[in-house]
Amino acid sequence: MMFSYLNDATVWPKFCATYEGIYDKMGEFDEWYNLNVGPASFNIQEEWKDYIRVALDSLVLRSRDSLSYYIANKRFTVNLTYLLQWGRVQLFGRSNIKLDQ
Repeated sequence: MMFSYLNDATVWPKFCATYEGIYDKMGEFDEWYNLNVGPASFNIQEEWKDYIRVALDSLVLRSRDSLSYYIANKRFTVNLTYLLQWGRVQLFGRSNIKLDQ
C-alpha cells in the first residue's frame, strides 16, 4: 500500500517538491554558514540528498525482507481464493515493491 501511495501520480511530485524545497533551503544555510561563521566541515545539502536516498532504499529493502519473512512463515489454508491470491503475492510481490519514480 505504501508503494502504491508513493508511486501515485499526484503524491510523488509533491514528495519531490518537498524534497527540493528542503534541499534548496539547506543549500542556502550552507552558503550563509560559510559566509557568516566560516568554512564548514560539512555540507548539509549533500547530507540531505544522501539521507533521502538511504531512507528510500531502506524502505524498499526492509519491505521486501518483510514479505520474504511472511512468505516463509505463512500458515496453510484450504481457502482457494486465499491460496490463489497468496500464490500471486509469492510470484510477483517482491518485484512490485519498488519506487518507480
